[in-house]
Amino acid sequence: MKIYIAASSRPEERPRVDAAFAGAAAAGIIVLGDWRPDVDLHGANPADLLTAQASARKDFRAVRDCDATWLLVPSEGGRGCWVELGIALCLQEERGFPVAVASGVTDVSIFTSLCYRTFRSDLEALRYLCGGRRAPRA
Repeated sequence: MKIYIAASSRPEERPRVDAAFAGAAAAGIIVLGDWRPDVDLHGANPADLLTAQASARKDFRAVRDCDATWLLVPSEGGRGCWVELGIALCLQEERGFPVAVASGVTDVSIFTSLCYRTFRSDLEALRYLCGGRRAPRA
């Protein structure tokens, strides 16, 4: 399975994001479009237009090419991850994949109600993405 992990790039969300990437890798799930190195290098909103466009296109392609998009619903912020969820929901509606999955406090937006599945915990979402197999602890 190939997934895209959409999440906030805010520093306080980073441990959760890193745990999701590590858990997916440990479960043998391929994660497309790891955006963390770009954020580390250029920040969440690069001032240079070409850099910003290249990052956005890379993320767009990863959402388009994956089997599932997993939104780690941020406690606040996360403008980019909500756009990525929108892309995934459009594709889910249009062609049936990638399926959109969300975890965390999912009732903060009406759009998470359109996700194929929602989960209160990231570990539950990871188990689902593993196809019911026991997800490794990250």
